[in-house]
Amino acid sequence: MTCWHEEYYTESNAFLFFYSYTIVLTMRLCLYARRFMILLFLETVVSCLLWPQSRDANRDETTVDESTEITQEDKELEHEIASFIGLTLHELIAQFGVPQEVYALRGSEAWQDDVVFVYEQGDFYIYRDRVWQVSVKTAGAIVCGDDWNTVQLFMGMARYELDHCLIYSLSGSAWPLMIRFNFDETNSVSEIFVYRPDF
Repeated sequence: MTCWHEEYYTESNAFLFFYSYTIVLTMRLCLYARRFMILLFLETVVSCLLWPQSRDANRDETTVDESTEITQEDKELEHEIASFIGLTLHELIAQFGVPQEVYALRGSEAWQDDVVFVYEQGDFYIYRDRVWQVSVKTAGAIVCGDDWNTVQLFMGMARYELDHCLIYSLSGSAWPLMIRFNFDETNSVSEIFVYRPDF
């Protein structure tokens, strides 16, 4: 027959054992959590330090000289080209003077016929009395002769990507504007067009 005090001591020992085990387990969990937080912090610091290098490593193998980096002048040039779209004949001649050449460009339909005014700045395609498209040799950091990868490096992902053409949307205008880069058989930019797609 077991005395009541022996049962009490037995239950007390079990309770103390369980309590001690819980404390030890909690301390270990706290220690592991602390180690995890330290590792997470170190990983974050290392990632921040190495991010510019990894970002550059993930770029295309095409390297760009410092002289071809996008500058404020490049952005101003893009804005200037975009401002040509929508000019009236009077505004065009007032800004650039008499064109070097004028010729008609026949379209597949009669309504697609254009008159093209040729200037040093580019070829201006006129529908009725307004410029709706401009062909240029330079658009910001991109010039005719650059390859496909260089265009994507500067311009990013194209809105439309065709076999020999990359098309991007341009913002900051009162109407929709697109810029199209045509490529020749060597995969180099042969033509650059800025135009209104709604014409």
